[in-house]
Amino acid sequence: MNLKHKLEYHYKTFDRTKLEPDPLQFLHMFNDEKDIEVVGLIASIFAYGNVKQIENTLKKFIIVFNGKPYSFIKNFSLSKNSKKISDIKHRFYTEDDLLKLFIILNKEIKKHKSIKQIFLQGYNISDENVKNGISNFSNYFLNSFLETFGKVSAGIKFMFPLPEKGSACKRMNLFLRWMVRKDELDFGLWKEIST
Repeated sequence: MNLKHKLEYHYKTFDRTKLEPDPLQFLHMFNDEKDIEVVGLIASIFAYGNVKQIENTLKKFIIVFNGKPYSFIKNFSLSKNSKKISDIKHRFYTEDDLLKLFIILNKEIKKHKSIKQIFLQGYNISDENVKNGISNFSNYFLNSFLETFGKVSAGIKFMFPLPEKGSACKRMNLFLRWMVRKDELDFGLWKEIST
């Protein structure tokens, strides 16, 4: 195989247009790290079920975010935004689950400034893997839901899985792959976490 064919092969292999219908395509719509984090977390939370349904749900969120996902979350209010969110349906998540998710994301992003900072507070670089980090991240959010609303629904528990309860945490690992690994498609934004 000559150089031209090798280069053509690699171009086709790593061509971003091949992202569709992968949820990762939605992260590539943004350049700002905080926007990418927000879209990445939302995309991973909704990355289950039929691929077309996932894509349709994420397209609706992108429209609602109006080009500014981080700003949307940071400035979220029920009075201004509940109708926009309540129009989005995805499998067994309820309208209440979605509204509470955005209330908590708003609260925690205002407090910590970024999703990365929330994750890093429960991550220990000396751990052999990210299992404890995922557990601490999910528990942090689940506790925030519990403190704010008095209970945690099954939908919210599904959004923030716990490895100690037997979950493989595939969607959370997918989110971390996008944030930690640096390659043609993944962003490598969270350099504090080893790959």
